[in-house]
Amino acid sequence: MEWLGELWRRLGMLVRRSQFDADLEAEMRLHVELRTKENTEAGIALDEARHAAQRRFGNTLLLKEVSRETWGWHWLETLAQDLQYGLRMMRRSPGFTAAAVLSLALGIGANTAIFTLINALLLKMLPVHEPQQLVWMGRSSLETNDAHSFPYPFYRELRDHNSVFSGVLCYTGMSPSLNVNGSSERVSGELVSGNYFDVLGVKPYIGRLFTPDDDKTPGAERVAVLSYGFWTRQFGADPGIVGKVIHL
Repeated sequence: MEWLGELWRRLGMLVRRSQFDADLEAEMRLHVELRTKENTEAGIALDEARHAAQRRFGNTLLLKEVSRETWGWHWLETLAQDLQYGLRMMRRSPGFTAAAVLSLALGIGANTAIFTLINALLLKMLPVHEPQQLVWMGRSSLETNDAHSFPYPFYRELRDHNSVFSGVLCYTGMSPSLNVNGSSERVSGELVSGNYFDVLGVKPYIGRLFTPDDDKTPGAERVAVLSYGFWTRQFGADPGIVGKVIHL
C-alpha cells in the first residue's frame, strides 16, 4: 500500500500547486535580491548588480521545471495534457470516436470471454481435495496419436492392484434425454465409478453421493447425482428432489 500513499501525497501536492509555485517564486526572488545586495555593497551599480545576480542564479524557468519534476508533478501534468488533447480530438470526430469505442468494447469483451473459458478449463483448479495431485490416464495410438479409454476390466485391475495412487476412479461422458413432466431435454452427464466422489474428496450439499457399494452388482442401484447448477436450474433448488425418481 506504499504506492497508494505516495500517489495520495502527490495528488495533494498537485492540488496545492499554486501555493508551492508562489513559495518557489518568493524563494527564488529572495536569492536574487540577496545576491544583488551583495553586489551593490561591493560597489557595483544597482542595474548591473541585479543583472549579474540574475545571470549567476541561472534560468528561472528551467529551475522551476526541475523543481516540479522533483516534486513529482511532471507525469501528472503530462497525463492531464494527453487526456485533454484526446478529449478535444474525440469531440471533433464523433464518428471515429464511436467506432473506436465500439472496437475497444468488442475487443475487451472477446478477450474476457476467451480468458474466462481458458481459466475455467486450463488454469483454475478443480474444486476437489488436493487438485494438484490429480493425474489423468489414458492410452493413445502410436499410428494416429488418438486418445482412447481403458476397458472397464483394466480399470478394475488398476484400482485393486495399484501401488502408486491413493485412489483410482473412472468415468465416461454421456448425453441422455431427461424426461420431466412430459417434456424431454438433452442433458450432459457422466457415468462414473462408485468411488468417484470418495477419491475426489467431494461432499454432498444434500442427500448422498455414490459409494463403492453401488458398484458391487451392475445395474442393481440406478442412482444419479445432480450438480448444484443443474439442481438449481431444472428443479428450482427444491430439496425434496432427494430420493425421487427421474427418467433418463
